[in-house]
Amino acid sequence: MRPSHRYSQETVRGILRMNRGGFGFVRRPGGADPDVYISRRHLGDAVHGDLVEISLRRGHDEQFPEGRIERVVERSAERLLGTVERSGRGLVLIPSHPLLPSHLSIFRAPDEIVPGLKVLFRFRADDLDKGVPRAEILEVLGDAGDPMIDARVVEREFDLPAAFPEDVLSEAAALADPAASEASVEALLGAEPEREDLRSLPTITIDPVDARDFDDAVGAEAVEGGFRLWVHIADVSHYVRPGTKIDGDAYGRGTSVYFSEAVVPMLPPRLSEELCSLRPREAKLAMTTCMDLSASGAVRGAEVFPSVIRSDHRLSYEEAQAILDGKRAVSPDLAALLERLASVARLLRERRFARGALDLDVPEAEVEVDRSGEPVALRRRASLFTHHLIEECMLAANEAVGRIADRERLPFIYRVHDAPDPERLEQFFAFLLALGIPPPREPEGLEATALEKVLERPMAPGIRRLVHSYLLRSMKKARYQPEDIGHYGLAARLYCHFTSPIRRYPDLVDHRIMKSLLAGRHGKAGLPGPDLESVAQQSSELEVRAEQAERGYHRVKAVRFARGKVGETFTGTVTGVIPAGAFVELDEFPLDGFIARATLGGYHRFDPAHFRLVATHGGGGLAVGDAVEVLIARADVEAREVDFELVTAARRRGPKLPMPGEKKAAGRRKGTGRREKRERTDPRRARPGKGKGKGKGKRKGGPRR
Repeated sequence: MRPSHRYSQETVRGILRMNRGGFGFVRRPGGADPDVYISRRHLGDAVHGDLVEISLRRGHDEQFPEGRIERVVERSAERLLGTVERSGRGLVLIPSHPLLPSHLSIFRAPDEIVPGLKVLFRFRADDLDKGVPRAEILEVLGDAGDPMIDARVVEREFDLPAAFPEDVLSEAAALADPAASEASVEALLGAEPEREDLRSLPTITIDPVDARDFDDAVGAEAVEGGFRLWVHIADVSHYVRPGTKIDGDAYGRGTSVYFSEAVVPMLPPRLSEELCSLRPREAKLAMTTCMDLSASGAVRGAEVFPSVIRSDHRLSYEEAQAILDGKRAVSPDLAALLERLASVARLLRERRFARGALDLDVPEAEVEVDRSGEPVALRRRASLFTHHLIEECMLAANEAVGRIADRERLPFIYRVHDAPDPERLEQFFAFLLALGIPPPREPEGLEATALEKVLERPMAPGIRRLVHSYLLRSMKKARYQPEDIGHYGLAARLYCHFTSPIRRYPDLVDHRIMKSLLAGRHGKAGLPGPDLESVAQQSSELEVRAEQAERGYHRVKAVRFARGKVGETFTGTVTGVIPAGAFVELDEFPLDGFIARATLGGYHRFDPAHFRLVATHGGGGLAVGDAVEVLIARADVEAREVDFELVTAARRRGPKLPMPGEKKAAGRRKGTGRREKRERTDPRRARPGKGKGKGKGKRKGGPRR
């Protein structure tokens, strides 16, 4: 590379991530600094996943830095996906990633390789250095058209550790159940005087209908001046000890990942589905948070301790809701317990929103598949009060434990959420104005209560989803760290994750710390294994990976579902507009697709100020928030893309916004669709897509707070 005064002589290293537009971004170490934009002409011979050394353009925008690749430090060892196809008399590999070469020759193709197979491959570094990339096949995943391999493909795509090592499985199989008999329970209670026997306490679990692991149970009773709430969490730390094979493997997994027909668990099934799972009518070890609440829902006192419980009933969210609605007859004791829990949840929820918490309503998409893996239903999950009931109990327990840890000055992992950047809020405010919704006045130092007032305004369902989704994307990502800085979205201080140790590693670590205090060992044993900073950082990164994988899986199934609807028409809402066209989410299904500008007919001008495409002759066009009728024209499972064609002209929603030179106002608005990341007027503002998909139903509903 020739020296240039335009670029700094100082270099930095990072991983190259390509974009569909042909350019790329280099992610710098630590993740604190913005990614560096690399134009197509400055990529050199680097490919997606390479570790590269770059120089920064002098005088660049600090928010959107530009650079060029000086050299490839290390070729990517990343495992990639592709499909084998015939070319003439030989075989070639077609990479799934749209930014890699369209065809690759195969290095020493195994005998079993035939056209139509989906495979995992990697580039041979020697070939890349010679400028002739070849693919080395690592694993055959199955027939590319078989929906049963979708979960496996996503697992490989995101490098998820699907299978447990044999030594981990052996260690789990050897674990004894101390609650298997009355005698063993009594022996445990005698050996652990801090553990309380709560088996006679009325207790229930409420989970998705297809859940296999139950990591929380609840109970409540009326007391003088208020309520007493019990939240029982599986005592995973009793079984998973620091330094064991199971613990090391769980640390590397970080979290469970859920698909419709499969799960990639953090813990082996022997633990997640048997020993630790709070199954009904079985004695189980738990960590219990007991909270005394006033008549207004204020937590007057709380304590945490190990226990032995026995869940009396296992209910699904739908069953519990039917009981509360009086549509299902049950015993008077169970009905009364549910009513008490509902009363507690209403009080907690009212207090939480009164202090400024955000009520972001972004329906979770879920897909139902048949035995062959083919999607048969695609829907937005119904929001039931029983979802909120469990959520409020878990949030209250997490806050109570965090306050105890702070009071006792324990080293702890907190769940934190920064306030949004003013620049992102300004973009959100402009979006609201385009929709005719008055925004708060100033983004600087804005309290969440001002944003909540916006969310409370009445909106049509499509517009409501659009506004709530846009605000969610404008927020920063919640993460783990040892220092508490508060949780903006929850309007909470000293908030932690304590209620899901079966599927989240930070919860397990906090359980160990709390039990160390309770056993009187705090300050002596310390925290075995990785330090809290390392646990927090890695767990945050692995959570992002899990979210991306779940979204990737859902997208594959959604596109398969759309393939069966090609040629049909549906109503939808425009969710994003860019120069190349518009993004639409259907009203009937949580399915989004793209309307190419070229299919609209005539010439349409992109109006970024009002977030719209405007027809230069005859009016019309498309804008965010418009209601449209579209035809599903194409569904490409390999590319995970759905194309729409506009059937009817958009029906404008909201007030009309004037545009210079127009005789009539033509209310146009903008939002951000998922695929808007592919193409923007300024490519520096595009970022590699970040990884919500419906899991096996085991994870509690709603966002990962």
